[in-house]
Amino acid sequence: MKLIHVFALIGALFVAGPAQADDIDDCNGNAPDRAVRGCTRVIADRALPKTALALAYGQRGFAYFNLGHVQAAKADFTAATKQDPRNAHLWYLLGYLCISEGDNTEGVRYMTKALELLPNNANYHLERGVAHSRLGNSEQAIIDYTNAIRIDKRFALAHFNRGVAYWQRENHQAAIADLSTSIGLDPQYAPAYLRRGMYNYALKQYHLVLADLDEAVRLNPANPEALFQRGRIHFVYERYDNAIADNSKAIALNPRAKGPWTNRGISYVRTEQYDLALKDLNTALELDPIDAFARYNRAVVHAIKGNYRIARDDIDAAIELRPKHADQFYVRGIIKAALGDQTGGIIDRERAVELEPRLGEIGTGVLRPIEYFAKN
Repeated sequence: MKLIHVFALIGALFVAGPAQADDIDDCNGNAPDRAVRGCTRVIADRALPKTALALAYGQRGFAYFNLGHVQAAKADFTAATKQDPRNAHLWYLLGYLCISEGDNTEGVRYMTKALELLPNNANYHLERGVAHSRLGNSEQAIIDYTNAIRIDKRFALAHFNRGVAYWQRENHQAAIADLSTSIGLDPQYAPAYLRRGMYNYALKQYHLVLADLDEAVRLNPANPEALFQRGRIHFVYERYDNAIADNSKAIALNPRAKGPWTNRGISYVRTEQYDLALKDLNTALELDPIDAFARYNRAVVHAIKGNYRIARDDIDAAIELRPKHADQFYVRGIIKAALGDQTGGIIDRERAVELEPRLGEIGTGVLRPIEYFAKN
């Protein structure tokens, strides 16, 4: 979100003397420190009209916001609304700060006050939509974004936000359409390419994904999420070296995100770099112990390395997390057989084939080698 500053100049509201004029110039200025000092001197003059005093509080609040003093800004915007409750933009500013601080319920309340006073402001609808979305009310968010678009058909961010909200409501076609409109209106907005790429990936429209993620990375090469998502599509197309490269960059930018560690780890599995795979999967599971996919792949690596008892612990945990994943039962069957439990191995293998017939020749009792699951 971007805080919008549209205050009128305070001096236009009353006749000021020379000393006041200097203070007003500072208060209206772009230097936040000077604005705070100037506005404070203006506010001290209680002879000001309420509308001018409200703007002085608003200007100082805006300066405080730019200095990172959010609570001081909120106090000033609150004081401003008391001086001039008919100024819609003051309610917008107060709502914006609430939303930025995570108080979305209050954000909706204040944005609604702003819209009661100025119902055709597209930005007010947009920000209230953001608050509704963060409260989990995607349906109301869509209404607000739609109103913003009705007021300003070229409002790219409103199309982007509505696309995200449509996706949350599983209206996938509308989501993709809105993201495409957003890109058409603002082709330099990297998040729209990233989202469209992610959504097409989820829809298995893989042929549409890479171009969007390439553009997202080109526009913002320091975005670890874009690099991670591009690594995923490289993995799908078995371009494992590219997947490793993208995930390595993502890890360097954000080592606390588990996704790139998992994705790079399984890319190492596919390229038979098992020691490197094990290190990455260990890290992924330190970051997220219930990552079933990482635990399953670590079980495969341990089994390949002959660490069957450790592999058994991992595969048991993976099955508990994902009890209907056929490959996991088949792998546990291999591990059980390697540990001497032939009957248990056959039972697990048969369960795997029940879930996914592609896994094997029913009735032969022959287990596929563990390396098969490192490649598939």
